[in-house]
Amino acid sequence: MSVRNLKDRHKKPWLCECYPQGRNGKRLRQRFATKGEATAFERYTMNEVNDKPWLGDKPDTRKLSDLIELWWQLHAKPSSQINKILTSYDLHFKCALVS
Repeated sequence: MSVRNLKDRHKKPWLCECYPQGRNGKRLRQRFATKGEATAFERYTMNEVNDKPWLGDKPDTRKLSDLIELWWQLHAKPSSQINKILTSYDLHFKCALVS
């Protein structure tokens, strides 16, 4: 992550080079006419990576009973079997909490 002046008499002498996903990730290099543009681009790309939901792990807050119901729906089981399993799950879970 750096913004530097290349001094090569190019129309856009300022180079912004950054690695948003770290050193093993993709490198972004772009040239700019002014240092302000280059630093603004660097800040924008680094903030954009931090705002991406798929890069960070979010805890799964769904209930186990919801997951069981979803699993049964996706595997096309009749709803009568879902009710039997959920009631047995509730009984076993309550017994485990008491003991």
